[in-house]
Amino acid sequence: MKTKLLQTFFLFGTTICMQAQVVRYVVPGGAGAANGSSWADGSASISAMITASATNDEIWVAAGTYTLASTITVGKTVKIYGGFAGTETTKDQRQHGENGWYTINETILDGDSAINRVIDIEASNALINGLSITGGIYGGVEIARANNDINSAEVSYCRIHHNGDSSASANNGGGIYTNRAYLTRVLHNYIGYNKANEFGGGIYCSGGSNSIIIDGNTIVHNIANTSNGYNGGGGFYSKEIQYHNSKIINNIFAYNRSGSGAAIFTENGGGGTSINQMPFFNNTIYGNVGSGAIKSRHTHIRLMYNCILYGNSSNGDISNAKYSCIQGGGTTNGNINTNPLFISPDSATVNFRLQPGSPCIDTGYKQISIRELGIRDAADSFRIYSATSGKPIVDMGAIEFRTDSLIAYVTPADSQYIILPDTTGIEVTVSASNKTISGYQWKYGTASGIYSNTLAGEVLAAYTPVFPAPGTYYVACIASAGSQTITTNEIKVVVQGPLAISIAPIDTQILKVSAYGDTLKTTVNKSVSYQWKYGTTTGNYPNNITGATNSFYVPRFTNPDTYFVVCNGYTMYETINSNDVVIIVEPLLNVTVAPSATQLIAVNLTQTGTLLTATTNLTGVTYQWKYGTAPGAFINDIAGAVNSTYLPDTADFNLTVIPDTAYIVCVATRGAEKDTSATVMIRFDISSSVSQQTTDDELLIYPVPAVDHLFISSHQPILSVTLTAVNGAVIAQWNNTNRYLSLKGISAGMYILTVQTEQNVIRKNLIIQ
Repeated sequence: MKTKLLQTFFLFGTTICMQAQVVRYVVPGGAGAANGSSWADGSASISAMITASATNDEIWVAAGTYTLASTITVGKTVKIYGGFAGTETTKDQRQHGENGWYTINETILDGDSAINRVIDIEASNALINGLSITGGIYGGVEIARANNDINSAEVSYCRIHHNGDSSASANNGGGIYTNRAYLTRVLHNYIGYNKANEFGGGIYCSGGSNSIIIDGNTIVHNIANTSNGYNGGGGFYSKEIQYHNSKIINNIFAYNRSGSGAAIFTENGGGGTSINQMPFFNNTIYGNVGSGAIKSRHTHIRLMYNCILYGNSSNGDISNAKYSCIQGGGTTNGNINTNPLFISPDSATVNFRLQPGSPCIDTGYKQISIRELGIRDAADSFRIYSATSGKPIVDMGAIEFRTDSLIAYVTPADSQYIILPDTTGIEVTVSASNKTISGYQWKYGTASGIYSNTLAGEVLAAYTPVFPAPGTYYVACIASAGSQTITTNEIKVVVQGPLAISIAPIDTQILKVSAYGDTLKTTVNKSVSYQWKYGTTTGNYPNNITGATNSFYVPRFTNPDTYFVVCNGYTMYETINSNDVVIIVEPLLNVTVAPSATQLIAVNLTQTGTLLTATTNLTGVTYQWKYGTAPGAFINDIAGAVNSTYLPDTADFNLTVIPDTAYIVCVATRGAEKDTSATVMIRFDISSSVSQQTTDDELLIYPVPAVDHLFISSHQPILSVTLTAVNGAVIAQWNNTNRYLSLKGISAGMYILTVQTEQNVIRKNLIIQ
């Protein structure tokens, strides 16, 4: 036969070189010669092995975490497989976990949020299988080539999660991005917790020559930015794809979010090929949040069969559904609207297997061929199995109900939280839906889907989690019935130390009424909610501070008192108060002066008034008495008047006329705070009992008060007469005078008259009116 074949080639004049397929090996950090020729000489670099490969070569990547400095570009037709322990000789020797994913020996390609995408497929017929892909800024996998189409690329049995950043500029396809990729196959992947700024949180598919097969995937917890109007497709987005080569079958779309089309957003852009004839079979669409779980622009999905839409914020564009379970829908065309009875559809477990008695069992459209339905369901089991006798009938939804295989599950399936020093959780129990379980073994691990640790002695249906050390544990039961064994759904058990919270700075703050203090900030060892509280005694904090629910608080109180402020941190399971900080709130400084009555000082009889006393409501105050000649204008400090008391003295004032008025206040100062008392008015005038002349043994002066002249006589010769203002300024001076002085041109007021004779100097107060 070989000779005949060669002769046939020769007759056609064609020479064909049969090149053996080469397997190249990659291990973490490299090994041996690191040339990739074997596990023992495994390379450290996937990219280096792609460069060394020829068409159709395979690259086997051992378990471990590969932190990437740059995107892995698949520019050749090669096949990259992960999930190896590092000893296998065939791909079939790999161990797979739940739903066929290779989580037991997990191969993790981590972009570490430092590269745009983790893998870029630029070659037709390239394949990646069994990899965990995470940490791409724009996304996980890109299938596109500049100015050229790509044919028949495949992404299968991979875990593509936590890629994309909804704040990154204009990124599409947080999990997988395809453009002008013909017959792309996306098969049995986990695509979860990815983000896109615009379209396609999980998968983005666009381009006029694009077609895609999305089969058996679990597409959950993805986000397409919800703030950009029509931007959407939390799980999947498509535009202008070829419907006759595309299909979306056997997928779970759950807990995805977007502004529009939370699970699926399709459109033809007004110029591409409509997808309204694309098969949309046996998909489970549950718990998606946005403006419609399914959004179709310009067209509708017409071939929707055997689907379940339940628990979404709204279902969206589903007018053509048939033989489907639709919450709130009708019962024509084979549709039902009753609860599908999933085993555990909560957001943590996402177990969408059907319970016995589900109305979705054996109620699908039986005229669809197995070729169109797909061979395997989302749980990687055979698609059609009948729960009743007779010809098998397909179920509704992504996972087929089976009675030939053991189906067991743990309830309650909710995540548990254990707070040390308590080490015990809530009892859970294994149940079987179709068989009697004969054996149990509870196991746990520290990564989801990997249960490498056996819990000694835990061999009964019921189990109470007991973990003494902080950590996150994933617990499952290996249940057996006869020769069949199954791993149940897992229970997440989070063990934490006790909640601790403190606030700083701890120094006592002294504030004024309604003033803001220094910001108080919390330090906490868990994710908590906050409520700031206060009381007026330490240890008792009955009052919530309205609106103070952040990790920081700026103190402010409107009533004087001493307050003790704490931050209460709380979770669903714990609540605790922080240390307290003392906030002393003082009243505003206030100063009063008494007596406050107006004083009248007769400057010709006395130079002092009544003693004024300032009183303040705070200690540590300094004083300055001030005056002015108009109310409110206290521009003059009274020299030396810096105590809490002050005796008004005419010498302290610049009196130029009589009568005159001074307005006196006391200014109290404490630190940066000042307060001014009410005004005390002092009137300076001449007593009405003053006579119209003044005499002594040597001198006669009249009239007193004077108006425009003054008569002075003395039995001694007068040498000079000087008239000065009270501030010492000389107003007029007369020499060799004995009797008559003219006061014309001199303003009214109080003056001092100094008379010098041959024997004496005599000073008199003089009022000029």
